[in-house]
Amino acid sequence: MYTYMHNGEIKDTDRLISVRDTAPLRGYGLFDYFKVIKGVPIFVEDHIARLLKSCEGLDLEIPYNASQLRAMIMKMIEHHPVEAFAIRFLVTPGVGIDSGSKGEQPEVFCIGEPIVFPTSEDIAKGWKLISFEYTRYLFQFKSINYLQLMTNKKLLLDQNANDFLFVHNGFVSESTRANMFFVAQDGRLITSSENILEGVTRKRLLEHLVPDYTIEVRSIAFSELPSFKEAFITGSSKNIMPVFTIDNITYSKDNSVTQAIISRFDQMTDEYIRDFKK
Repeated sequence: MYTYMHNGEIKDTDRLISVRDTAPLRGYGLFDYFKVIKGVPIFVEDHIARLLKSCEGLDLEIPYNASQLRAMIMKMIEHHPVEAFAIRFLVTPGVGIDSGSKGEQPEVFCIGEPIVFPTSEDIAKGWKLISFEYTRYLFQFKSINYLQLMTNKKLLLDQNANDFLFVHNGFVSESTRANMFFVAQDGRLITSSENILEGVTRKRLLEHLVPDYTIEVRSIAFSELPSFKEAFITGSSKNIMPVFTIDNITYSKDNSVTQAIISRFDQMTDEYIRDFKK
Protein backbone atom coordinates (compact mmCIF):
# COMPACT_ATOMS: atom_id res chain seq x y z
CA MET A 1 0.00 0.00 0.00
CA TYR A 2 2.83 2.41 0.75
CA THR A 3 4.60 3.42 -2.44
CA TYR A 4 7.11 6.07 -3.29
CA MET A 5 7.88 8.49 -6.05
CA HIS A 6 11.32 9.00 -7.54
CA ASN A 7 11.81 12.23 -9.45
CA GLY A 8 8.07 12.52 -10.05
CA GLU A 9 7.30 8.92 -11.07
CA ILE A 10 5.28 6.55 -8.85
CA LYS A 11 7.02 3.27 -8.01
CA ASP A 12 5.43 0.17 -6.50
CA THR A 13 8.66 -1.46 -5.38
CA ASP A 14 11.71 -0.12 -3.61
CA ARG A 15 14.45 1.52 -5.60
CA LEU A 16 17.74 1.28 -3.79
CA ILE A 17 19.93 4.34 -3.49
CA SER A 18 23.28 3.68 -5.09
CA VAL A 19 26.08 2.72 -2.71
CA ARG A 20 28.03 5.47 -4.47
CA ASP A 21 25.48 8.15 -3.61
CA THR A 22 27.09 10.85 -1.47
CA ALA A 23 24.27 10.51 1.11
CA PRO A 24 25.40 7.10 2.50
CA LEU A 25 29.07 7.82 1.82
CA ARG A 26 29.20 11.19 3.57
CA GLY A 27 25.95 11.43 5.56
CA TYR A 28 24.96 14.34 3.33
CA GLY A 29 21.28 14.79 2.58
CA LEU A 30 18.02 16.15 3.92
CA PHE A 31 14.39 15.25 4.46
CA ASP A 32 11.03 16.59 5.50
CA TYR A 33 8.13 14.69 7.02
CA PHE A 34 4.45 15.44 7.50
CA LYS A 35 1.16 13.70 8.06
CA VAL A 36 -1.77 13.21 5.68
CA ILE A 37 -5.24 12.92 7.25
CA LYS A 38 -8.40 12.22 5.24
CA GLY A 39 -6.55 12.98 2.03
CA VAL A 40 -5.25 16.33 3.28
CA PRO A 41 -1.51 17.03 3.69
CA ILE A 42 -1.49 18.86 7.00
CA PHE A 43 0.19 22.30 6.92
CA VAL A 44 1.68 21.36 3.56
CA GLU A 45 2.72 24.88 2.59
CA ASP A 46 4.89 25.15 5.69
CA HIS A 47 6.55 21.82 5.04
CA ILE A 48 7.28 22.65 1.41
CA ALA A 49 8.78 25.99 2.45
CA ARG A 50 10.98 24.26 5.02
CA LEU A 51 12.06 21.63 2.49
CA LEU A 52 13.12 24.31 0.01
CA LYS A 53 14.87 26.24 2.79
CA SER A 54 16.81 23.11 3.76
CA CYS A 55 17.75 22.49 0.13
CA GLU A 56 19.11 26.01 -0.19
CA GLY A 57 20.91 25.91 3.15
CA LEU A 58 22.55 22.56 2.45
CA ASP A 59 23.38 23.41 -1.18
CA LEU A 60 21.13 20.77 -2.75
CA GLU A 61 19.26 22.53 -5.54
CA ILE A 62 16.32 20.35 -6.55
CA PRO A 63 14.61 20.83 -9.95
CA TYR A 64 11.16 21.49 -8.44
CA ASN A 65 9.41 24.61 -7.23
CA ALA A 66 6.73 24.77 -4.53
CA SER A 67 3.79 24.19 -6.89
CA GLN A 68 5.49 21.16 -8.49
CA LEU A 69 6.23 19.65 -5.08
CA ARG A 70 2.61 20.20 -4.07
CA ALA A 71 1.41 18.44 -7.24
CA MET A 72 3.75 15.54 -6.44
CA ILE A 73 2.26 15.29 -2.95
CA MET A 74 -1.31 15.25 -4.23
CA LYS A 75 -0.39 12.51 -6.72
CA MET A 76 1.03 10.44 -3.87
CA ILE A 77 -2.14 10.93 -1.85
CA GLU A 78 -4.20 9.51 -4.72
CA HIS A 79 -2.17 6.29 -4.42
CA HIS A 80 -2.73 5.96 -0.67
CA PRO A 81 -6.48 5.70 0.03
CA VAL A 82 -6.11 5.37 3.80
CA GLU A 83 -7.38 7.44 6.72
CA ALA A 84 -3.91 8.61 7.70
CA PHE A 85 -0.33 8.11 6.61
CA ALA A 86 2.89 10.11 6.40
CA ILE A 87 4.88 11.49 3.51
CA ARG A 88 8.64 11.75 3.73
CA PHE A 89 10.67 13.71 1.21
CA LEU A 90 14.26 12.53 0.97
CA VAL A 91 16.82 14.49 -1.04
CA THR A 92 20.25 13.03 -1.70
CA PRO A 93 23.17 14.50 -3.68
CA GLY A 94 23.27 11.60 -6.13
CA VAL A 95 26.39 9.90 -7.49
CA GLY A 96 29.39 12.14 -8.05
CA ILE A 97 32.72 11.53 -9.72
CA ASP A 98 34.16 10.49 -6.35
CA SER A 99 32.98 9.89 -2.79
CA GLY A 100 33.21 13.56 -1.88
CA SER A 101 31.34 14.97 -4.89
CA LYS A 102 27.67 15.55 -5.63
CA GLY A 103 25.99 14.18 -8.70
CA GLU A 104 24.86 16.38 -11.56
CA GLN A 105 21.41 16.68 -9.95
CA PRO A 106 20.06 15.70 -6.53
CA GLU A 107 17.82 12.66 -6.22
CA VAL A 108 14.34 13.44 -4.88
CA PHE A 109 12.24 10.72 -3.25
CA CYS A 110 8.66 11.19 -2.03
CA ILE A 111 7.88 8.24 0.24
CA GLY A 112 4.58 7.07 1.68
CA GLU A 113 4.90 5.64 5.19
CA PRO A 114 2.53 4.33 7.87
CA ILE A 115 2.03 6.61 10.84
CA VAL A 116 0.86 5.95 14.40
CA PHE A 117 -0.42 8.82 16.53
CA PRO A 118 -0.28 8.88 20.33
CA THR A 119 -3.28 7.29 22.00
CA SER A 120 -5.12 8.80 24.95
CA GLU A 121 -3.23 6.31 27.13
CA ASP A 122 0.10 7.54 25.70
CA ILE A 123 -0.85 11.14 26.43
CA ALA A 124 -1.94 10.28 29.97
CA LYS A 125 1.36 8.51 30.58
CA GLY A 126 3.44 11.34 29.11
CA TRP A 127 7.11 11.29 28.20
CA LYS A 128 10.37 11.17 30.07
CA LEU A 129 13.37 13.07 28.66
CA ILE A 130 17.00 12.95 29.70
CA SER A 131 19.31 15.90 29.23
CA PHE A 132 22.22 15.59 26.83
CA GLU A 133 24.97 18.12 26.16
CA TYR A 134 24.66 18.58 22.41
CA THR A 135 23.83 21.01 19.61
CA ARG A 136 22.96 19.63 16.20
CA TYR A 137 25.20 20.79 13.35
CA LEU A 138 23.29 23.17 11.04
CA PHE A 139 20.31 22.82 13.38
CA GLN A 140 18.18 25.19 11.31
CA PHE A 141 17.97 22.69 8.43
CA LYS A 142 16.36 19.24 8.47
CA SER A 143 19.34 17.09 7.57
CA ILE A 144 19.60 13.31 7.73
CA ASN A 145 22.26 13.52 10.47
CA TYR A 146 20.79 11.73 13.49
CA LEU A 147 24.01 10.15 14.71
CA GLN A 148 23.51 11.43 18.26
CA LEU A 149 20.20 9.57 18.58
CA MET A 150 21.27 6.40 16.81
CA THR A 151 24.51 5.95 18.76
CA ASN A 152 22.99 6.74 22.17
CA LYS A 153 19.73 4.80 22.13
CA LYS A 154 21.04 2.52 24.87
CA LEU A 155 21.01 5.50 27.25
CA LEU A 156 17.29 5.92 26.61
CA LEU A 157 16.64 2.22 27.17
CA ASP A 158 18.72 2.13 30.35
CA GLN A 159 16.77 5.04 31.85
CA ASN A 160 13.38 4.07 30.43
CA ALA A 161 13.25 7.44 28.65
CA ASN A 162 11.56 8.44 25.40
CA ASP A 163 14.01 11.00 24.04
CA PHE A 164 16.82 13.42 24.78
CA LEU A 165 16.58 17.09 25.68
CA PHE A 166 19.53 18.93 24.18
CA VAL A 167 21.38 21.35 26.45
CA HIS A 168 24.36 23.51 25.51
CA ASN A 169 26.33 25.70 27.91
CA GLY A 170 23.49 25.55 30.40
CA PHE A 171 20.69 26.42 27.98
CA VAL A 172 17.89 24.19 26.65
CA SER A 173 17.21 23.90 22.92
CA GLU A 174 15.07 21.00 21.64
CA SER A 175 14.62 17.26 21.72
CA THR A 176 15.89 14.97 18.99
CA ARG A 177 12.70 15.11 16.92
CA ALA A 178 10.55 17.80 18.50
CA ASN A 179 10.41 21.32 19.89
CA MET A 180 10.06 22.00 23.59
CA PHE A 181 7.53 24.13 25.48
CA PHE A 182 7.24 24.90 29.17
CA VAL A 183 4.32 26.32 31.14
CA ALA A 184 5.15 28.80 33.90
CA GLN A 185 3.30 28.88 37.20
CA ASP A 186 1.23 31.83 35.96
CA GLY A 187 0.26 30.08 32.70
CA ARG A 188 2.79 31.73 30.38
CA LEU A 189 4.11 29.52 27.56
CA ILE A 190 7.88 29.53 27.08
CA THR A 191 9.73 27.98 24.14
CA SER A 192 13.39 28.13 23.23
CA SER A 193 14.86 30.47 20.64
CA GLU A 194 18.31 28.86 20.81
CA ASN A 195 19.83 26.27 18.45
CA ILE A 196 16.55 24.78 17.22
CA LEU A 197 14.99 23.51 14.04
CA GLU A 198 11.82 25.57 13.85
CA GLY A 199 9.13 22.91 13.67
CA VAL A 200 5.88 23.36 11.77
CA THR A 201 3.70 22.36 14.75
CA ARG A 202 5.57 24.91 16.89
CA LYS A 203 5.09 27.56 14.19
CA ARG A 204 1.35 26.97 13.99
CA LEU A 205 0.95 27.10 17.76
CA LEU A 206 2.86 30.37 17.98
CA GLU A 207 0.55 31.83 15.31
CA HIS A 208 -2.76 30.56 16.72
CA LEU A 209 -2.42 30.72 20.50
CA VAL A 210 -2.09 34.50 20.59
CA PRO A 211 -3.87 36.43 22.17
CA ASP A 212 -5.30 33.71 24.43
CA TYR A 213 -1.88 32.86 25.83
CA THR A 214 1.18 34.90 26.68
CA ILE A 215 4.09 33.29 24.82
CA GLU A 216 7.79 33.94 25.39
CA VAL A 217 10.29 32.86 22.73
CA ARG A 218 13.65 33.18 24.43
CA SER A 219 16.71 31.49 25.84
CA ILE A 220 15.81 28.99 28.58
CA ALA A 221 18.39 28.14 31.22
CA PHE A 222 18.40 24.52 32.36
CA SER A 223 18.39 25.83 35.93
CA GLU A 224 14.90 27.27 35.29
CA LEU A 225 13.30 23.90 34.58
CA PRO A 226 12.29 23.04 38.19
CA SER A 227 10.34 26.30 38.41
CA PHE A 228 7.95 25.42 35.58
CA LYS A 229 4.55 23.84 36.15
CA GLU A 230 4.12 21.83 32.92
CA ALA A 231 6.12 20.78 29.90
CA PHE A 232 5.31 19.36 26.47
CA ILE A 233 6.87 18.65 23.10
CA THR A 234 5.47 19.40 19.64
CA GLY A 235 6.02 17.55 16.38
CA SER A 236 4.34 16.24 13.23
CA SER A 237 3.79 12.68 14.40
CA LYS A 238 3.49 13.23 18.17
CA ASN A 239 1.35 16.40 17.76
CA ILE A 240 1.52 17.62 21.38
CA MET A 241 2.87 15.23 23.97
CA PRO A 242 3.04 16.01 27.69
CA VAL A 243 6.43 15.64 29.34
CA PHE A 244 6.25 14.63 32.99
CA THR A 245 9.92 13.97 33.75
CA ILE A 246 13.24 15.53 32.70
CA ASP A 247 16.12 13.82 34.52
CA ASN A 248 15.00 14.04 38.17
CA ILE A 249 12.66 16.97 37.58
CA THR A 250 8.95 16.12 37.57
CA TYR A 251 5.96 18.08 36.33
CA SER A 252 2.37 17.88 37.46
CA LYS A 253 0.15 15.41 35.69
CA ASP A 254 -2.69 17.79 36.44
CA ASN A 255 -1.60 19.64 33.30
CA SER A 256 -4.67 21.70 32.46
CA VAL A 257 -2.80 24.14 30.19
CA THR A 258 -1.25 21.36 28.12
CA GLN A 259 -4.60 19.58 27.83
CA ALA A 260 -6.26 22.79 26.64
CA ILE A 261 -3.57 23.26 24.00
CA ILE A 262 -3.96 19.66 22.84
CA SER A 263 -7.67 20.36 22.30
CA ARG A 264 -6.88 23.63 20.53
CA PHE A 265 -4.38 21.92 18.22
CA ASP A 266 -6.91 19.19 17.35
CA GLN A 267 -9.37 21.95 16.48
CA MET A 268 -6.74 23.74 14.36
CA THR A 269 -6.07 20.53 12.45
CA ASP A 270 -9.78 19.89 11.86
CA GLU A 271 -10.22 23.45 10.59
CA TYR A 272 -7.24 23.07 8.26
CA ILE A 273 -8.73 19.87 6.80
CA ARG A 274 -12.11 21.54 6.34
CA ASP A 275 -10.64 24.65 4.67
CA PHE A 276 -8.32 22.61 2.44
CA LYS A 277 -11.29 20.69 1.02
CA LYS A 278 -13.32 23.78 0.18
